[in-house]
Amino acid sequence: MKYVVLMIFLLASNSSAKADLKNYVPIWDQVSKLICNGGTAYDCEANQCEVVHTEEILVVDFDKDLITWLNFDNVEEINYKYFLWGPLFLPQLSKHVLFLEGRLLQFMFDDRVHTNGRDWIPAATVQLSGGNSIFQEVETSTTFYRCYPKSRLVPS
Repeated sequence: MKYVVLMIFLLASNSSAKADLKNYVPIWDQVSKLICNGGTAYDCEANQCEVVHTEEILVVDFDKDLITWLNFDNVEEINYKYFLWGPLFLPQLSKHVLFLEGRLLQFMFDDRVHTNGRDWIPAATVQLSGGNSIFQEVETSTTFYRCYPKSRLVPS
């Protein structure tokens, strides 16, 4: 299983086609699939964060509204998609967010402006837990990804 996951990731990350994605159009209207890999997670509780290194590989299928976590044999439904193209005073900023069960996945397009020629999109999942009473603090967990839109995965 690890060999298959590694091969899929290598094929996706070595593609010569670079994506010309726009931050003012929802990502799900521009591509049908993304392959993402994650590396660093931050678990925070009571103002203290612990860094955890992970190796997650997922496929985001916008056509089927599914996310497949390849190395965990898990499939998750995308419950809702949210897009915002900048507030009135900052029209160059955007939000591309997928709501999952108990957490969200955000694509950070606006970061691409600072690194020209990059063929991947930064993304992060954020999960909140606890905080259901005034006596319990909110715990957060954030995992960062690199997502690759590939021409062989996306119909022309």
